[in-house]
Amino acid sequence: MIVLTEGNDYDFNYLLDKYEYPDYSKYKNDKNVFYHNTYWTNVDEISKHGLRCDKAKAEYDANGIIPMIWAVDVPGGEVYGGCTVAFRYDLTDENGDKVNDHEYNLFEDVSPEDILFIDTWISDSNGMKRLSDVPRLINKMGEDRVRKTLIRGKERGVQLFYDPDYLIEQAKR
Repeated sequence: MIVLTEGNDYDFNYLLDKYEYPDYSKYKNDKNVFYHNTYWTNVDEISKHGLRCDKAKAEYDANGIIPMIWAVDVPGGEVYGGCTVAFRYDLTDENGDKVNDHEYNLFEDVSPEDILFIDTWISDSNGMKRLSDVPRLINKMGEDRVRKTLIRGKERGVQLFYDPDYLIEQAKR
């Protein structure tokens, strides 16, 4: 759950305990893995209840509203919303439609247990990166420099979504 902690930081550390650390390359060729982009304000609800058709933006046809989840079969990167949910879904003709080369409309809910990872921003600053960027930053700049950058940002009023030490520890696993 999102917890407002001392210093007005959102505590997303629980995501690193509940799910895998975001690694898109691990599922590159897996035909049963899909990605859904959302806003960080939805992350808590998604981690509790999964992706729900009745909470997604609805589409319309001649018969009215069609509750569905929009998803892609390739990761979209830093697109709208800023957070990417990776999940398993056994697509059939009855539970989803392929819209174009990589986009799908899914008609069944995705349980929290089918979520593989949630790739979020690490802070509310436009200059900060996503979870999936941290291992590359550690390799490029080193742990100490990444840690100092995060701490310096917090000292300047940047709202961190993860504890810097815990984030670096989890990024190395």
